[in-house]
Amino acid sequence: MSSHRKPVPCLVLVAFCVLTASVLAQEGAPTDTAQAALEALKSAPSQDRPAKRAALVALGSAAVDPLVAVVTKHREASDTNCIGHCLIALGELKAEEATSALMDVLQSHYMQFAYEAASALGSIWQGKGSSGEQAKLVNAALLGMLHSDVPDAALYGPGLALVKINDIPIQRPEGKTEQELAQAVDDWFAQNPDALPSPDKRPWQLNLLTVLNSDDYGVRQVALDALRQSGQLGPVEPMLSVLAEEGSATEAAREELAGLLGELTGIPFPPPSENPEADPVVAWRWLWFAALSKETDERHVAYAWGQLEASLRGYFEDPNDDAAGPVKFFRAVLIYQLADPSAIPAGATPRARDLLSKSLGIKKRLADAVAMLESKPGGFEKATQLDIIQTEIGRSKAAREVGLLFLSRLSGLAREEADAQAAKQMGAILSKLSGIPCDLERSTLEKRLEVLDKWEETVRRIGVSLEAPAA
Repeated sequence: MSSHRKPVPCLVLVAFCVLTASVLAQEGAPTDTAQAALEALKSAPSQDRPAKRAALVALGSAAVDPLVAVVTKHREASDTNCIGHCLIALGELKAEEATSALMDVLQSHYMQFAYEAASALGSIWQGKGSSGEQAKLVNAALLGMLHSDVPDAALYGPGLALVKINDIPIQRPEGKTEQELAQAVDDWFAQNPDALPSPDKRPWQLNLLTVLNSDDYGVRQVALDALRQSGQLGPVEPMLSVLAEEGSATEAAREELAGLLGELTGIPFPPPSENPEADPVVAWRWLWFAALSKETDERHVAYAWGQLEASLRGYFEDPNDDAAGPVKFFRAVLIYQLADPSAIPAGATPRARDLLSKSLGIKKRLADAVAMLESKPGGFEKATQLDIIQTEIGRSKAAREVGLLFLSRLSGLAREEADAQAAKQMGAILSKLSGIPCDLERSTLEKRLEVLDKWEETVRRIGVSLEAPAA
C-alpha cells in the first residue's frame, strides 16, 4: 500500500516562517541589546557610568559575554574607568563564567583593576568556598594576591573576598587594618588547608610560603617541586631577599631556596668569587643582570616588567635610596631587552611606560645609525650617521648611558675605519660614551689601532662592558 503526505497549505507555511523568524529575532535581541548597552557605557562620561552600568546589569546573563570580552582585553585598555565598571558589573551579575577572566585580572599592574576583580570574585563565589575544585582555585588566586607585592590598601580586595567566599568567622572584617585582615585570613587557611588546591595548582607565592614556614620536610619538597616545575621567575626576588638576611628562614629552607634559585636562573648561589669578603647577594645580582639583559623572550621580559612595576609602586609609597635600587636595576635590564618603545608590554602603567619610552626611543635611533654604519655606506651617508650618534649622545647623561650598549660595535667599526676624519669622529664618540679619552686623530691605521688597544684595556679595567648586546 502506498502512502503520501498531504501538501501543507501555503498560508500555513508562510505563518510558520514568520513565527520562526520572530523566535530567532527574539533569541538574538538580548545580545544585541547588551552590546548596545555596553557601547553606551563606553561612550558615557564618567559621572554617568554608574547608571549605564546598572542598565547593563539589568539585562542579566545576556550582558556577561560582552563584559567578559572587554575584561579579557584589559591589558590593552586605555579607558581604565570603563574597565573598572565592567569588573564591578560582572560581580553584580554573579557570573561564574567570568571567573577565569577575573582571575587573570588579579595579575594586573593596575591595582584598581586587581582590587575590583578580587571584589567581583568575592560576590560571585560568596558562600561557595567548599563547592569544588574551581572554588579552591579562586581561593588560591586570591590568597596569592594577598601575599603579592601590592600596596596595603589593595589587600582589602582579596581579604574581604576570601572572608565572603569561605564564610570565615571574622568579626567586623571591614574594621580591621589591612595587615590584621590578611593575618586573620592566613590563620583560617592554616587551619583549613583543604580549601586550597594541590600545590601544583597554587600560585608560586603560596608554595614559597610553605617552603619558608613548614617544618615538614616532605611538605616543603612538594612545594619546592611545584616551584621548580612551574619555571616562573617571580620567586627570584623574594628568595634573594631571604638569602640576604640571616635568620629570615631556617638553615634548611635557606639551602633549599639557594638550590632552587640556581635552577630557575642558571646562576648558582652563592656565586663563584675570588674575594671571600664579597657580598654574595651583590655578586649574584651582577651576574643576574648580565644574564637577564640578554634574554628577550616573553618569560624574561614579563618578569623584568613585573618587577619594574612592583618596585615603582614601592618607591612611590616610600621614596628612598633603597627603594630606588630595584627601579634602576630593572629599568636598565629592560633597556637592554626591548628594541624600541613599541616593544613596551601591553598593560604597562603610564608611570612605567614614561620611564622607558624616551630611552628606548634613543636606543632605536642609535641602533639604526650603527646598523647603517655596519652596512659600509659611502662617505656622505657615513658622516650623516656619525653626526646622528654624536648628537644623540650629547643630549643628556641618560642618552650616553643608552649609548654604552653600542660601545663594542662602535669600537669594532673604529678598528676597521680607513678614513682619518671618520676615525677621528668615532674616537670622539667613544670618548664621550666611556669617559676615557680615545684620540684617533692619527695618520695611519696602525697607530689608531694602538690607541684603541690601550683604550679598550682601560675601559675593561674600570668595569665598562665591551660585550655587544643582542641584535
